[in-house]
Amino acid sequence: MKKIKKERSVPKWVLRNLRLYGNCCCGYDLIKKYGEKKLLEKLVKFGFECSLRVVPDPDARTRRKMKYPPSAYYILEVDKVLITNK
Repeated sequence: MKKIKKERSVPKWVLRNLRLYGNCCCGYDLIKKYGEKKLLEKLVKFGFECSLRVVPDPDARTRRKMKYPPSAYYILEVDKVLITNK
């Protein structure tokens, strides 16, 4: 009998940092993979109502404005914890 691979959801380290510190600096790859709305929806399923703050890197040179520049910092901040896990 083969094991069915579950769809990989939000990485454990993101959930851990949100639970312990109330914020998490996630990378461009995570935002690119899921998109802002889907990532925030997935976090609500895990019990974290979050907001995403994009802090652009001041030293990076960009020729055009991008919604999600690769050199920016992406910070997830917990607005409200919906479920408490003990």
